[in-house]
Amino acid sequence: MEKITEGIVLKQVKTVKGLRMVTVFTKDLGKIQAGTTMSEYQRGKAALTLRPFSYGTYHINSKNGYHFLNKAESIKYYYNLCQDMDKYAYGAYVLEFSNKYLEEEMPLPEYFNLLLDYLTLLEGRKKDFDMLHTAFQIKALSMAGTMPIVTHCVSCSKKENLNTFSVKDGGTLCDSCKDIKDSNEPGSLIYHINLGIINAITFLGKTDITALEKLKLDSNILEPLKSIINDYLKYHLDMGDLLSERCFMIT
Repeated sequence: MEKITEGIVLKQVKTVKGLRMVTVFTKDLGKIQAGTTMSEYQRGKAALTLRPFSYGTYHINSKNGYHFLNKAESIKYYYNLCQDMDKYAYGAYVLEFSNKYLEEEMPLPEYFNLLLDYLTLLEGRKKDFDMLHTAFQIKALSMAGTMPIVTHCVSCSKKENLNTFSVKDGGTLCDSCKDIKDSNEPGSLIYHINLGIINAITFLGKTDITALEKLKLDSNILEPLKSIINDYLKYHLDMGDLLSERCFMIT
């Protein structure tokens, strides 16, 4: 039975005899691996539908646990992301991130909309990509149910003197509990923070990403926030080092 659904191409791999394996994050089926004999060198907009950064309508046939892509129509190809090295770097990261973040065949419409909004904002943004990048990561953490706790101390629940963030503990520590931790221990992943960083995490986690189009963060807040969130993702979502991070040095 054929299923027609919107999707975003995360990855494409060429195999033998003209067959391609396309990783598509679909709105209705979740992330799927689909084989296809379609060619990206055909004429018209349909040629774009197999490439990463493509958003389109995909005709999927499934049989015995395998998916086959028979037809596709382009809705939008994020062409400008491929024309700017900085934008491409952040776009490549989010596609690789999504491929690792998403479970097979598990629809996540909220994340689907987040990814579309992010790509659209990134394409139109002229600078300050780091802020948008970090906001996307925080939203992804929130959707995964692993949002950092910054309203109280994760150890004793006190709400005062929250001047430390422990990646391993999942949030803020008060000064008393911080003293119990050995911050000099290798790999402790403990950061000194201030109210600006706490407010930024809270605001970015709660605010729709489309409302952040013109938002800027002071570098004194954004730079440590980037480090905290990157370490947090790797520790709590087991992201590890993504290839796009190492190639483009975007963290």
